[in-house]
Amino acid sequence: MKILCITDIHVPYHDVKAIGALRHYANNHLSEGDVLWIGGDGMDVHPLSRFDQDPQKFSFRQELLDYRDYIHNWYTFCLERGASVVISGGNHEARLRKYISSNAAQLGFLADKDGRLSVPGLLGLGVESYLGDRYLPALQIPYYDYQVPYRPHALLTLVHGVHYGVTAAKQNLQSYGTSGVSGHSHRQTMYVASPGGRELWRCKTTDTLLLPPVSVDLQRTLVWAEAGHFCDLGQVDYIKGGAANNADWQAGGLLLDVDSAGSDAIFEPFRWTGEKIVTWKG
Repeated sequence: MKILCITDIHVPYHDVKAIGALRHYANNHLSEGDVLWIGGDGMDVHPLSRFDQDPQKFSFRQELLDYRDYIHNWYTFCLERGASVVISGGNHEARLRKYISSNAAQLGFLADKDGRLSVPGLLGLGVESYLGDRYLPALQIPYYDYQVPYRPHALLTLVHGVHYGVTAAKQNLQSYGTSGVSGHSHRQTMYVASPGGRELWRCKTTDTLLLPPVSVDLQRTLVWAEAGHFCDLGQVDYIKGGAANNADWQAGGLLLDVDSAGSDAIFEPFRWTGEKIVTWKG
């Protein structure tokens, strides 16, 4: 089973050109029984951000609709190939969850057909929903709330993550005790350790260095990978001086190939250069 891991897309700040290249990559790698994992911060929730410099830049409703359309496009894409979509919430979806919880009385009109007010309900995941006059038919997509791990294998944890900085991959591995993949940091790093916690190898993608694929027996070796991001640095406005010039971020994702009947796995990062998706192989 292959799991295509993409995180931190930040609709409507997403890189449209990169997403187009990503669909081409997915077309070549996803087939029946495979999974596309959208690992948190799929939407930016810009109007609710404490970092906003321009709170009128995007409307709350339009951002929800844009992200719903983004999800629906991937859902259709995967359905045609016999693959499936799994979505995890990130800290930006948690921001939305907190907001709707605190303003339930005023937002009651956004409740799903069963009267529930939730992030997956707003997006029509697993339940029919309305956004104003827009009807959203239910998409059968599992949704894991922020920091609730998705475990496609007993020895694998996929979660958005809370750690940031040069030791984030190591901290995530220590927190969950298994191999895994996370987002949140917008970086591409890999940390490899023995089951006893002894560091074996660590590396980070740079402008001139691509991470190689790592093939392991998950019972014998622990690996944690940070997947990267797919947002448009030119649009992100909550980093002082602009993300394009001041963020140590790496655009890209990760293809995880797992022997679901055993414990073998290959972690293969891929990088978006601004023009194309590249891997260690070229």
